[in-house]
Amino acid sequence: REAILKLLDNPRGRQALSLEKLAQTLQDTTFVKGFWQFETPSPTLKYTRRALYSGEQILFLSNTAATSDDIAIRPRAPFKQYFWLDPMTGKVYQAKPDKNGFLRRRLEKYESTLLLCGQPDYFLDGKPALLAWNRPRQMVDRVAIQGWKLTVPTEETESGVVNLGTLAKLVDWRTQAALKYLRDPGIYVAEFDLNALDTARWHFLDLGEVYFTAQINLNGQNLGQVWHYPYRKEVSQYLKKGKNRLEITVKPSWLNYWIGQAKKGSTIYKHFRRREQDLLPAGLLGPVWLQIMR
Repeated sequence: REAILKLLDNPRGRQALSLEKLAQTLQDTTFVKGFWQFETPSPTLKYTRRALYSGEQILFLSNTAATSDDIAIRPRAPFKQYFWLDPMTGKVYQAKPDKNGFLRRRLEKYESTLLLCGQPDYFLDGKPALLAWNRPRQMVDRVAIQGWKLTVPTEETESGVVNLGTLAKLVDWRTQAALKYLRDPGIYVAEFDLNALDTARWHFLDLGEVYFTAQINLNGQNLGQVWHYPYRKEVSQYLKKGKNRLEITVKPSWLNYWIGQAKKGSTIYKHFRRREQDLLPAGLLGPVWLQIMR
């Protein structure tokens, strides 16, 4: 903005101003958006900032495009430390500004990330204290939950349902012709036995990989949704000795449905034609464990 105003303040500059010159000026000017400065504006990059009472900040950045995006951002007032947090895996990476103070990262298509910014006392052992609550307890045993039955109620078939019966293993919906383009929630049901139940232990249900949200029902009790990594829930009070019934309802992304409709020739979704390479993972991929902790 300052560069453009300076150019316009010069009478000769006003006369010489052209679209090419304006475009070059904009390209050479850092894009400022509130507290954070973006080196280059990107219409497909969405971000949300949250400031904590202690002065630290958390940024959620999302690439909404079907192509990768190289981002470079810097705060107007620098922090002592920066960390990238991968929301899909929970891994934390230290971020180091370049000589101009910009933090750089490539976001792949539809990828999201979190940037945590704070002072030294905000971090523990090189990782954000914000994550301390999520540090795993010591696992003493675990039970594999297998033999899943999958049904998907849907209007896309004449029968009104896709029933795959008992699965030999959990699979990505993209590998199954009957599921590949569905938008409807899939209902996974499995039973498992507990020969003993130690009420002094913590019991966590770990769903492994989920795309993208999961509603958990254990022994007839609705335990709510898990919608981010780690897809895990503390379930001690809902377990019982003997046979337990677990039902997981997984909601996939609608993108695959739109691509499927475009492939069928729908004019409404014509801008999704020839986008097979953009299909997203879908379903419960697991592995699913009941983890016993102390």
